[in-house]
Amino acid sequence: MASFSVVGQSVDRTDAHPKVTGRALHVGNIEMPGMLHVAVLRSPYPHARIQRIVKTRAEALDGVAAVLTGADIAKMPGVDPHFGPAFRDQPMLAVEKVCYAGDSVVAVAASDRRTAEDALQLIEVEYDPLPAVLDVLEAVEPDSPLVHEIHRPAKAFADLAHVKAGQQSNICYHFKLRLGDVDKAFAEADRVFEDIFSSPPAQHMPMEPHVSLAYVDEHGRLNVWTASQSPSYVRTELSATFGIPMNRIRVRVPYIGGGYGAKLYAKLEPLVTALALITRRPVRYALTREEEFLTITKHKVVTKIKSAVKNGAITARKCEVYADTGADAEIGPRIGHKSGYTSAGPYSIPNVWIDSYCVYTNKVPAGAFRGFGVPQVI
Repeated sequence: MASFSVVGQSVDRTDAHPKVTGRALHVGNIEMPGMLHVAVLRSPYPHARIQRIVKTRAEALDGVAAVLTGADIAKMPGVDPHFGPAFRDQPMLAVEKVCYAGDSVVAVAASDRRTAEDALQLIEVEYDPLPAVLDVLEAVEPDSPLVHEIHRPAKAFADLAHVKAGQQSNICYHFKLRLGDVDKAFAEADRVFEDIFSSPPAQHMPMEPHVSLAYVDEHGRLNVWTASQSPSYVRTELSATFGIPMNRIRVRVPYIGGGYGAKLYAKLEPLVTALALITRRPVRYALTREEEFLTITKHKVVTKIKSAVKNGAITARKCEVYADTGADAEIGPRIGHKSGYTSAGPYSIPNVWIDSYCVYTNKVPAGAFRGFGVPQVI
């Protein structure tokens, strides 16, 4: 019998020894001279206009290097204050209004985390609360409060190139599938079954929270260490957001303490980059466990299914799928698309009618989570 070098042989995990001995490098272990630490002031309102921000007392606190608002980022030449893989609707820091309770409003970079958190207590923010929409089915109603007035496609991925700009609606994506004559099949059916199913949101909760570090080296190149599942996408996003050529950006990922989809797309990288460019010092932001709950969830999905049965066979199925993407679309259109074409189930049904919607609400943004879009409807 032939002897194989891999098949039938025991293969060592290359990462096992560094992990069990504590020598595996994570972004949270990296220390750099003069590094700044970030804390973020978050909104107590699910939907509100930002009337005024007073940050002078925080800026005067010893150890504080920068106090940044969304309005400050919007004034940076050549910088887009918003980013995102499907739509550019995720602000580094809220610009003009907040869209969910926990939305980032002001960032402080200081010599240590405690000083940054102390500075947050010295910042005054005046809000003008707006009506909020917290239910995905209410959000699709014509008179529902708008989470975003304008939808701006990101054009970051080929499969999302068809996503169109829109406004005056909380529906940011609509997948349709039509096959056969559904009305005729229902009219001729022996039995018709109809029900509503709801899949709740869930937290990813990786052992390692989101953490990113950015600095500009002696050659003027942007360097980013980040706990990301998609470093190439992060580099592309930073290039598009800050107008920096990709060959001037280096993104490195050491060991990651879990992700489950939560770290697939950019989250903290744009903010630490903005602060690094402003302060010209290394900047690291590591979410607290509480902040992790305010950053990303799995999509809640409500599915309405109507089935026609004749002679013991399913002859028609009509599905309406509503994916609650929260305040940011993130990768929601992919969720809506996958949920849509799997919602009718693994059956040969001659007549099918599917409408699948990705819908904004004033809640924590939702994103990819293990087989995203499919588990919610199967």
